[in-house]
Amino acid sequence: ELIKAMDGFAILEAAKRDGSQGMIGVFRLAEPERDEVIVYPRGIDPSRDYRVTLDNYSAEWTMSGSELLAHGLHVRLGGALTSELILYRAV
Repeated sequence: ELIKAMDGFAILEAAKRDGSQGMIGVFRLAEPERDEVIVYPRGIDPSRDYRVTLDNYSAEWTMSGSELLAHGLHVRLGGALTSELILYRAV
């Protein structure tokens, strides 16, 4: 598990050790100057492809692990005390 706090956001990641799946909770705790944070999943294998789901938007897509490591996921939260759940699973 990894918990990181930065610029009004907190990020919690839990992943299987084999890189097959994980979850990331992104929490906006305050009103920072920006409403977007880039999340770089750490529990992934760059040689695999992943099905990524953003819970708030009911959006799903497939990305390579290397893309996730290089570019991260842009998460936009509307205001303080909002959150997003990101699920990823190897395909």
